[in-house]
Amino acid sequence: MKKLFSPFCGTILGLFLLLIIFPAARETFVLGYLGIMLAVGAHEFGHFLAGYVNGIKPLYLIVGFIKFNFENGFHIQFNNDWMYYGGIYRYKIANYPGKAVLSLLVGGPLISLFGSFALLFKIDFLTIFGYSSLLLFVATVIPVNFFGLCSDGFKIYKLLVKDELFLLWQKMSNQLLQDYNEMTFDDVSRICDTIECQVVPSYMINTCLLYLIYACVIEGEIRKVRNSYQKLTRMIPTDSFNKNYYYSLLITLEVVLYKRMSSDLFAKVNLKKLDKISQKRLEYLSCLYLKNGQDLVASRSAFQNVLSSYDDKTSLLVQAEKQFLV
Repeated sequence: MKKLFSPFCGTILGLFLLLIIFPAARETFVLGYLGIMLAVGAHEFGHFLAGYVNGIKPLYLIVGFIKFNFENGFHIQFNNDWMYYGGIYRYKIANYPGKAVLSLLVGGPLISLFGSFALLFKIDFLTIFGYSSLLLFVATVIPVNFFGLCSDGFKIYKLLVKDELFLLWQKMSNQLLQDYNEMTFDDVSRICDTIECQVVPSYMINTCLLYLIYACVIEGEIRKVRNSYQKLTRMIPTDSFNKNYYYSLLITLEVVLYKRMSSDLFAKVNLKKLDKISQKRLEYLSCLYLKNGQDLVASRSAFQNVLSSYDDKTSLLVQAEKQFLV
C-alpha cells in the first residue's frame, strides 16, 4: 500500500487517469508534464553545475519521482518523498567560500532565465518548457521568505549583505538533513552565544531548538544549551503552525535536560498537526513521563516504525531521534 502512494506510482496513476478522463487532451497532458519537469530539472541542474564547478560536493538532486544520488558513487533511484517532488538540490555541508555558495544559488535562476528563451520557438513542447522556466525564474529570483521557506533570491540577498545569523541558521538547517559525523556540532557554542546576544526571528527559533536538542542527546552539550534554552523559552513564534511545533520542542528539551514533562505544556500541543516523527516521539515520551508507563510498548513500537521508514539510517535526524529509545 505504501508503494502504491509513492511519487512514482502516484505520477503514473495520475497521468493514466487524466488520459482516460480526457482522451482528447492526452498529448497536452503528457507534453505539459514533461515540459514542467524538464524546466524544474534544468533549474536544479543549474544549482548543481554551478556548485560543482566551484568545488561544492553534491549529495543528491531530485526531480519529480527521480533521485540522482551522488553519495557512495553516482546512481539513480526513485524518490520516495512527496515533499521533494517539486525538485530540490542538496550539497554536503563544509566551509565553502562565500563566492562558491553565491554561484550555486545564482546557477538555478540563471539556467531558468536561459530556458525561457525557448518561447522564441513556436513549438508546443518548447512553449510549455519556456513558460515554466520563466515562471521558475521569477518565483525564485524574487527575495521571499515564507516562514523559513526561502527563495534563491532571498538567500542571495542575505549572502550579499553578510547576514551572519541567517547564514548560521541555514547551515543548521542543512546539517539536520545530512549524515551525522564528528563535525556536525562544531558550531554549538557559536550558536548558543549568538542566541544569547541576538533577537532570533520566528522562523529560525524551531530550527535552533531542534539543533540544540540533537546536540544534547548525541553530544551532551548541556551547560551551553541550558543557558540558550532559557533564552529561547521567551521567544514564542507568532504563527499557529510554528507555535505548535515550538511547544512540542520545548517539551522534548525539557525531557532531555530535566527528565520530566509538563502536563500543562503538553496540553497546548496539537499532535495531529505535527510531523510523524515529532508526533510519535511526544506520544512515546508522554507514556514515559505522564502516563506512568501506560501504553509504553505500543507507543515505543510506533516511534520505532516511523524511524525505520526513513531511507537514510545514518542521517543526523534518525541518529538523534534513536537516542530517545535508549
